[in-house]
Amino acid sequence: MSKQLPKKFKKTWIKALKSGKFEQADGALYDKNAHGYCCLGVACKIAGVKKSDLAGGDFINDEHRELSDIKIPKMLLGSNGLPSKLAQMNDDGKSFKKIAKWIKKHL
Repeated sequence: MSKQLPKKFKKTWIKALKSGKFEQADGALYDKNAHGYCCLGVACKIAGVKKSDLAGGDFINDEHRELSDIKIPKMLLGSNGLPSKLAQMNDDGKSFKKIAKWIKKHL
């Protein structure tokens, strides 16, 4: 995949994934029962989307983009395959640190 995220967003997202401040969960952007995030939920959170607007959602969409203070990059929206790839990595048990490393290398 030869896609690029805006540099500032990418740096902030990688830092957040590596920080240990976010519990990892699967199956939703934010799992309120587990108090954890998918890697895509962390992307939304750093963009300014509230937890309550993420709960139960399984992919970032245009609504999340409109709810955020910082624009969520379009490449993380929709059906271009990237959100599915990242969600699959997350749900298959790859750690946030491994996902951050993949983001750094491929995006």
